[in-house]
Amino acid sequence: MIWVCVIVNSFFWFCGVNGGQVLNAFVDPVWLQFTTENQEAVAAGQTLQHIITLPFKDLFVFIGGGGATIGLAICLFLFSKSRANKTLGKLAIIPSIFNINTAILFTFPTVLNPIMLIPFIATPTINALITYVSMAVGLVPYTTGVILPWTMPPIIGGFLATGASWRGALLQVVLILVSVAIYYPFFKIADKRNLEKEKATVGGK
Repeated sequence: MIWVCVIVNSFFWFCGVNGGQVLNAFVDPVWLQFTTENQEAVAAGQTLQHIITLPFKDLFVFIGGGGATIGLAICLFLFSKSRANKTLGKLAIIPSIFNINTAILFTFPTVLNPIMLIPFIATPTINALITYVSMAVGLVPYTTGVILPWTMPPIIGGFLATGASWRGALLQVVLILVSVAIYYPFFKIADKRNLEKEKATVGGK
């Protein structure tokens, strides 16, 4: 179910609709129950049963907000050639650390931008796959049931969500690097087009 939810959530966001608001009423009660059961298992000294929890979704899958755009924010901040994108990168990088990406969604934009459709859906889906497998094979502990705000910055969030495990923090670092790698080639195409438009505008004056 997690894969369908991630893809549908991302597609709604791509269309300019808040995917979380559409889906959360249906799926969050289930994931909250799983989160609570993990919390109770920790308190009872029992084995954790659930990989899919609210922190799994909020802190590992959608790092940087809908579309897991923290990688795109880093690309904008570090690699932009377009003047507009350079400015956006400076404005968007700090909010992205707190999983707030409104500026990127509607200013870059990712919303209704055909160039960004593939990375916008693929990145959180791959994040979910990497996180699930990492926890399933024991590389990273399950989330312990602690409920953290979705605005919790990465590394700190991964550390706390997995019971103060450095492996949870490291997993988030890996996911951020994966996000950068996926978004980068698509970002370069969009940035080149913006740069050409800016040069044409200046040349036409």
